[in-house]
Amino acid sequence: MSIVIAILEPEKGITLYADRKWVLAGPKGKIYAEGEVEKLHHITPTIACGYTGSKDWCEALTLVLSQSAKHKASELIELIKTYPYNGKVEGSTYILAGIYDNGRPFLFGYKSTGEFTLVQDQEADVFATSPTEYLHNCQEFFYQDLDLHNDLDLASIHTIEFAATQNPTYIGSNYNSIKIPAIHH
Repeated sequence: MSIVIAILEPEKGITLYADRKWVLAGPKGKIYAEGEVEKLHHITPTIACGYTGSKDWCEALTLVLSQSAKHKASELIELIKTYPYNGKVEGSTYILAGIYDNGRPFLFGYKSTGEFTLVQDQEADVFATSPTEYLHNCQEFFYQDLDLHNDLDLASIHTIEFAATQNPTYIGSNYNSIKIPAIHH
């Protein structure tokens, strides 16, 4: 399991959080290897990504996007939509976030099933978990914590810690974050 939380605040910018645990498991759940990995990456100074699921597929996609870093956000999104998919990446989710072509913050969520969402100019949060059955519990915990503390950063950190208790085999409480500030004209 992995978790990525992306928060869009139109006047402040984008914040991404992700756990760091990496696990290589066989088809029957046998763990062959585990460690920590960076699941958040800057593509450009104003665009970053985060992912869950297949480490190899997501890192290969991140490399393609990084090599295309001179492209606009809209062009990077099209690269994501057309990036080759194979059955081994089922359940993977890729989040691209940052400053869009129009200078406003955006979130783009892409599932390996081909489903996607693009959000701009409104407060929003996007959650990705792998496997997806933990998604509802994590979202519910996040909103309860946000109601309690009224702090998006704290709610994100607490949610990653909560997710680690839901399935400690596949997610850890160590995390990274990336902040991309909004551009004010």
